[in-house]
Amino acid sequence: TARSAATSSLTSQSVNCVSTAVTVDTAGFAAPVGTPATVTATVRCVVNLADLAVPGVPGTRTVTATASSPVDTFRERQ
Repeated sequence: TARSAATSSLTSQSVNCVSTAVTVDTAGFAAPVGTPATVTATVRCVVNLADLAVPGVPGTRTVTATASSPVDTFRERQ
């Protein structure tokens, strides 16, 4: 799933999220066959500022990344 891929990627990069949110826009699968479409995943990770800068600095920062992938134009869609 997108959530497990995001968690694995963040872990492999030693990113420690206080909280993580993953949203996937699959509206592209509703497009008629022959119509270009995409699927988009957005990952939001809230990190402690102490993990990014000087230890002891209070607060958090939200980091967001989005990736899109094309849906095969001529593949059957449901």
